[in-house]
Amino acid sequence: MKSFDPNFTDEPFLCPNCGSTRCAGSVHVSIPFPEVMNSSDPWSGVLEWQTCQQCKKSIPAHIAERWNGMTIEQAKQEWQDGIRKRSTKKAR
Repeated sequence: MKSFDPNFTDEPFLCPNCGSTRCAGSVHVSIPFPEVMNSSDPWSGVLEWQTCQQCKKSIPAHIAERWNGMTIEQAKQEWQDGIRKRSTKKAR
């Protein structure tokens, strides 16, 4: 029997805003000027994001997919610490 780990999900996408595991789509961008990366804007270094199908928030991929061993709680904390305030909610 597998033990339950609250910091692991079988789903690659997990919205830190609403908890949905459904991704509506992904966007990859490139930044033409390196000085943009030095901005104090938490979105300045985000080159890939995903849109949550449920709440329509744009989530940086490193948070939505919890890259580099990021736990669910760490992802939620990073989201709440600044990224969420700048995320878009698109009407559909």
